[in-house]
Amino acid sequence: MIYDVVTIGNVLIDAFLHLSDHANLVRADSHTNELRIGLGQKIPLDGYDLQMGGNAANVAVGLRRTGYKSALMAEVGEDELSSKILHDLEKEKVEMELLHKGKGTTSLSVGLQYKNERILFTHHQQREHNFDFSSFQTRLIYLTSLGHSWLPTYKKAAEYVQKHHTLLAFNPGSIQLLDGAESFSFLFPLLTVLFVNKEEAEKIVGEKLPTQDLLTALQKKGSMTVCLTDGEKGAYAIDSQGQAYYQEKIACPVIEKTGAGDAFASGFLAAMLSKHSIKDAMLFGAHNAASVIGHMGAQKGLLEKEDLERKL
Repeated sequence: MIYDVVTIGNVLIDAFLHLSDHANLVRADSHTNELRIGLGQKIPLDGYDLQMGGNAANVAVGLRRTGYKSALMAEVGEDELSSKILHDLEKEKVEMELLHKGKGTTSLSVGLQYKNERILFTHHQQREHNFDFSSFQTRLIYLTSLGHSWLPTYKKAAEYVQKHHTLLAFNPGSIQLLDGAESFSFLFPLLTVLFVNKEEAEKIVGEKLPTQDLLTALQKKGSMTVCLTDGEKGAYAIDSQGQAYYQEKIACPVIEKTGAGDAFASGFLAAMLSKHSIKDAMLFGAHNAASVIGHMGAQKGLLEKEDLERKL
């Protein structure tokens, strides 16, 4: 099969519980940054959402909405939540030929949502990641967070990129960062774009530095374009020639911040695949992220191509 983009990583179900602010049963302590709930209490909810999520799935949906033929290389189980994932992928018209359907349960993330803040509880089902890289052709691979035993898949992706001269975008996950940047350093010379937030950038570089110094240090690892997001401060980038860029945050109402980084990446990549400049790509990414955090969950606010084009 031939695709525009293959995204490789996790797919899961995001369950968002909207905690009620009534009766003082839930208390947020701004000094300790803690949410306090009494044991044994019955807490009313203002509502809940059950959605497909995961970095790779979010970017696959985002790029499909902008008109690109995207395929998701990930794994699902055999439970009812897996059925919802398959239904949602079909609804979004994301290609599923590379999706593995195994045994066991689906990975799950439960978010407690309270006054525009959240606490996440996550469970990642262990998988073998036995992906077949011989069955497809693609213009771009987007490689992102994957569970334990991730290294063989990353090496297969690197071999594919070298053999087919495919574009490679990368956003490391928490497990990869815990294993250390040296464990995935073989990717850096192959990367077209590296997506990180400031905390991730500091973990890769190994120290806290001013944003511009972080960009330069990352760019020197492989001469790729680096995009660094920094929450309220906006987004920064440096290209392979050392040219720096800045995009301020787009003002918007904040409902929930899950998936903002994935939305930025999918907007940026959509623009890049359409041969837009890095400046325009950052604007695409910023508007996509702003739209997502104005909705509950990582995918409801992802923009269509026409919406992004109008933002220019």
